[in-house]
Amino acid sequence: MRRETWRAAAVILAASLVLQPTAALSAERGNTKGRWEKEGKSWSYRNEKGEKLRGWVFTDNAWHYLDPESGKLCSGWQKTPDGSWYFFNTAHDGRFGQMLSGWQWIEGYCYYFHPAGEKSGALQLSGKTEDGYELDGQGRWAEGGIAKYEEGRGLRRTEASDPAENSASPASFEGRKSAVRGTRGGSGGGSGSSGRSSKREEKTEKEQIGESGKGSKEPESKGQGAAEPGSPLPEGKKEESAKPEAKKPGSAEPEMSHSGGTEPEMKKSGSAGAEAEKLGRAEPESKGQSTAEPEARESESPLPEGKKEEGTKPEAKKPGSTEPETEPKTPENKAKEEEQPSEPEKQSLLFEKQSRLVHLGFSDYVTAAFRSGTISDYSLSVDGTDITDSVRKVDDDGKIVKWESTVVSPKRLTVTSREDDSKREEILLSGGGQRESVEAGSPEDAPDYILARGRVLKYDRYTAPHDKEGRDRVLPSRTTFDLSGTRAENSDSVTTEYYVKPVLIDENGAGVEKDGVTAKFRVDNEEQEKWFRGIDSIRILNSQNWPINRNPSFSTEIKDTKHGKNGIIKLPTGQSNMRSNGVYKMNIHSSYTDETVTVPFELVKKANFSMKQRVETANPKRGERIQFEIVGENGESFGNELRIDSMRVILKKPSGKKLELHYIDDFFNFGGLFNLYGTSSNEEKTVNTDEIGVYTLELKYSGYQKLKTQFEVYPGESFAKTEKAEESAKRAARGRTVQADAVSAATSGKISGGRKSGSGSLGGSGQYVDGRMVFNYDLLTNALILNELEIANQDSHDVVQRWFDTTEADYIYKDGAEKLYRFTDYLDAFKKARIAGGRSLRFTGYTEQAEAADYAGPAEVQNVLEDGSLGRLTEFKFYKGEKAAEFTGTTAEKGEDFLLSTENREYLSSIRGLYVDGQSQNLLNEYQKRFEIDPEKGTLKLFRTAFNFNLRPEVGEHTLRIDAGEKYRAVELKLLYTAVLEELSPELSGEAESGKDVTVSLKSQSSPGDRSYGDFLKNLSRVELVSPDQSGTRTLYTKSVGGESGNDYYETDSEKQSITLKAGLFRKAGDYELYLHAEGYPKPLHFPFSVKEGKEDPGEGGKTEEPETEGKAAPEKAELSEKKSIFGGAYQQLSFPGAERENLNEYLGKIQKLELNGTEYRKAFSALQMEENEFYPESDGYGYKQTIRLGSGALQDGENSIRIQAEGYQTKDFLVRFEKKKAEGDEDRDKEKEKEKDKNKEQDSAVEKEVPTGAEAELLRPRQGYDSGTKPVYEVRFTGLESEELDQYLRSRDLKVSVNGMEYRKSQSRSYLYHEDSSFTTIFDQKYRKNGIALSANAFHKGENSVTVEAEGYRSFAFSVTAEEEESAES
Repeated sequence: MRRETWRAAAVILAASLVLQPTAALSAERGNTKGRWEKEGKSWSYRNEKGEKLRGWVFTDNAWHYLDPESGKLCSGWQKTPDGSWYFFNTAHDGRFGQMLSGWQWIEGYCYYFHPAGEKSGALQLSGKTEDGYELDGQGRWAEGGIAKYEEGRGLRRTEASDPAENSASPASFEGRKSAVRGTRGGSGGGSGSSGRSSKREEKTEKEQIGESGKGSKEPESKGQGAAEPGSPLPEGKKEESAKPEAKKPGSAEPEMSHSGGTEPEMKKSGSAGAEAEKLGRAEPESKGQSTAEPEARESESPLPEGKKEEGTKPEAKKPGSTEPETEPKTPENKAKEEEQPSEPEKQSLLFEKQSRLVHLGFSDYVTAAFRSGTISDYSLSVDGTDITDSVRKVDDDGKIVKWESTVVSPKRLTVTSREDDSKREEILLSGGGQRESVEAGSPEDAPDYILARGRVLKYDRYTAPHDKEGRDRVLPSRTTFDLSGTRAENSDSVTTEYYVKPVLIDENGAGVEKDGVTAKFRVDNEEQEKWFRGIDSIRILNSQNWPINRNPSFSTEIKDTKHGKNGIIKLPTGQSNMRSNGVYKMNIHSSYTDETVTVPFELVKKANFSMKQRVETANPKRGERIQFEIVGENGESFGNELRIDSMRVILKKPSGKKLELHYIDDFFNFGGLFNLYGTSSNEEKTVNTDEIGVYTLELKYSGYQKLKTQFEVYPGESFAKTEKAEESAKRAARGRTVQADAVSAATSGKISGGRKSGSGSLGGSGQYVDGRMVFNYDLLTNALILNELEIANQDSHDVVQRWFDTTEADYIYKDGAEKLYRFTDYLDAFKKARIAGGRSLRFTGYTEQAEAADYAGPAEVQNVLEDGSLGRLTEFKFYKGEKAAEFTGTTAEKGEDFLLSTENREYLSSIRGLYVDGQSQNLLNEYQKRFEIDPEKGTLKLFRTAFNFNLRPEVGEHTLRIDAGEKYRAVELKLLYTAVLEELSPELSGEAESGKDVTVSLKSQSSPGDRSYGDFLKNLSRVELVSPDQSGTRTLYTKSVGGESGNDYYETDSEKQSITLKAGLFRKAGDYELYLHAEGYPKPLHFPFSVKEGKEDPGEGGKTEEPETEGKAAPEKAELSEKKSIFGGAYQQLSFPGAERENLNEYLGKIQKLELNGTEYRKAFSALQMEENEFYPESDGYGYKQTIRLGSGALQDGENSIRIQAEGYQTKDFLVRFEKKKAEGDEDRDKEKEKEKDKNKEQDSAVEKEVPTGAEAELLRPRQGYDSGTKPVYEVRFTGLESEELDQYLRSRDLKVSVNGMEYRKSQSRSYLYHEDSSFTTIFDQKYRKNGIALSANAFHKGENSVTVEAEGYRSFAFSVTAEEEESAES
């Protein structure tokens, strides 16, 4: 079903979004009702009640600005509280005081004001305009960085004298037309662009190319700005397109506009799939705050004194530098031009400017752009040779096509209509004459890929965009571009707007308020509602966009509000990895579109801080530094976890002028101090404190409440100097990228499906790595052609930008990468052939005479996608060789094996490696057979046992990577386990009362005989409860895991399909929320319920417990003994004779800390995977914990001291003796060995034991959602020894490991290495025999690294590990 893209109004408190929050919202969208009133020489505006309005007002179909204090109509330059500059008409031409937009000449300079969108009317200071012109940093049209100037041209910057001095209102101008759209949210509703003709203006060729063939009806506007909540457009009104007016072909000068401009819209995000809204805008000003007085305002320049705006990145294609062919339309001549009839346009089949010979440097193309129809409607020839079958599409529709020229100087392109061959047009391509006849050639003569290298954001390297099914994108899905907007019209993306209020949290991460994080979405129509009801999973991302909680508890509901229907997501606080203050993001997936959107939210520390001016800077002069200490009201620390990209600092001068300060240049956090620099360290050396008087300093750091203080600058000469230590710290900080994302208020914006990397849509960390990128040749040349033709869309522009940003293009090759050729050699040969003239050099011809490079390709690459983003990092061998076999049978029901079939029998016989779910173990090398390959039948059977469902849930997607040798490309198959998910309707069994057990019946929609019946409870994985007195979740455990002392566990009943929550969880009456998670179920089951006041206290079993002031008594004694393992070897066991079974089970389940001979032990994850300094409580055959298994790290022969601390129990010290068991005759043999050792020490050293002969290393990164650390780890498996010998070798007590000469310390577990540097530990195979080591990656550098392993009685074992890049300790 086709789903139309739609836009909806914001679900936002209007006061948090409007430019002037004090202005009332109009109840209807249109001109504000009222009248203009003359006050002396000024104008003011009064509403129907006679009240004088202030701030923004929309009337006479245009925006005006009334002084916030006097209410007088403003003209000329005006700066709004958000820092944007606007210009209001200064001429008394019937449009005095109206906001202008587009290109405007003002006192000799041509300025550019955003014509539409959320910045409508605001001055763009730098970079390039949407129609391709350069700005000089002050918003003026420039060429080569120099502003264009024409003396006397344009409006005056201050009010022009009115010769008539009449009493007509500012808007008295007959015949003016305008279009209405959006709302600014000021005194009046509605908006417009006064003075703009309602006639459809002449379109650029790019627009005509995109729209030709659609009929004469103008398309309906889509994707426009949001309306205020609950405020529909006026009857009969349609929103005007937000698309800015493009420059006219043939003119190098910007097209002028005398419009009053469209509305600056409410806060919203940009493109679909981009991060919903950049954080960090200052809060709207309160009533009365504005710019300087009107008199002063008239003389202000559009830039703050001494400040320059930082320019945006220039477009790939520069606009032409020639003078305009015709005079641009200005306020003086536009109306006259419109009255004159235009000459009828000559019939033409092609757009001439886009139908020509295009030089790309490494290839020449002839392009044809059809005015109507597509390539299927025409035949093409060049110099008499039919090339129709050799052309390829540049855009999706085929309205623009390309032909790779086979000669250097083709003369003419001829286009003939297929329907009527009398309709023919010729285009002159070049003036030269070719020596060779034109051949049609073939697209197959071109290369397929270019391998390049360049800087890549770390974020883009390790985080790939997703397709509609949520999978990582790898390859571009198409090589053509959408110029007509068809993709957007047919997109499944659903767009809506949201509102999220910051949440105060306490020191434990729990919300101070009960609601927790609440995100509200607008769901006004059926599409929005289907999207919201389809939300089935949410991931929590940190500020660097890494998933930190893949399965949080959340709930969804739809409510009717005064602003319309809202979809509400509630996210309890206090959940895993989101207990700290700062900015987080919800990555939301909906089954309706199978795409994800991202919404930011902020957790704010509730602690209040104040700024205290230091004595050393208590008497600051102009330009001097001022220091402040930031002090918590209860001694809390400030800023220990601050990132430099989360700061927003505003300085208000005594004159009222505001500056947004920049990190390092204008302020700096040095130690526990905040430093404000009176003189900036930017290039201009701007003096921030250049005025005498009282300043206001305002800080907003993400995760903290706003800080505000005042200080005074005194007259006098400055003598302050910057300390050397501070300068050193500033220099170090300059190397880090700053990206402002501080939150100043509630976050809000617009979301849409998908994600685009590389453009900063989700925000990058700013850290770059050297990357290898593969450009699809067809995709790249299409993008470069559109860029040359000056009709590039955003996607093609981003591909071109990615190409220009590469350091170098290394190799060029055909599909399969059998032979790689140096790109520079090919480019040189192409240019030489071109200079020689005649026949063009084709790539297939070049490969016949050139020698391929002696290079097999890089280890890993990323493909450039059709929007300029980068696909998932993959091994190059996936693209090298013949294509792998295609398989069927990639979907199976839960519990079944996969039976894969292919017709390529030879491929099956060549398989030498099978790897599931990204694991490094090759199934072909494992002892237990978990697959069957039958080449005769053409089948590969993959057993269910091949998967580790502890790492990835059974239901869902899995991967199988197949390696079939050098002849074939490696391939990764997507395997899908499906299951019918059980639908449940939870309800209370009886009344819920405080002090009593609460039972929740999980009423299944399935019947007992159905396969899905009981599936949810069987796969129950996590239970969480939110209590009335907290917004954070509490994880609940079963009796066997969490113990029963607090009577606060849960029990399940599979027969009754219910879960019982024990009475200790309900000490208070009130509203509770239960979240149940089950493996294979993406969305948690949410059940809110109320508990009434009960009569009994919730003690154990409903009985009152005696207070435990000192804790219960621990077991009286303990014994330590050695036990034999079922896998061979021995382990130590601590038992507690005389202790009752149930009491001991509770005690061992409550252990918080265990020390052996002063060494603290950690609790192991499993008794079978223990390290030397770990312990694990073991259960008997009935599930009761009765003993403790101890590692031998701190154990010593003789007496040992063991201290145990358990929750609710007294701390107990146990003294135990330990003597390792010796077999009969061991003592005598030991004595003989000692004598032999002392006697023949040198001989003993000469007969050292054998060590491994080989090592295979693999770099592993923490699995998001599984591993809590952030540091990479090398896992090394050894070969060359029998498994038993290798296990014995790695169990040596004095095992030592060093990397590049740095000695590593031994860690307790591999999982700890994700937190530690310079550490190692041993690793196991599936039979728990040690077969390798895991190493922290911090000591490895790019290239070859030396690793040495030493153990007493063994030879030294040295091997090397080659690293692709350096891994820092902060990775």
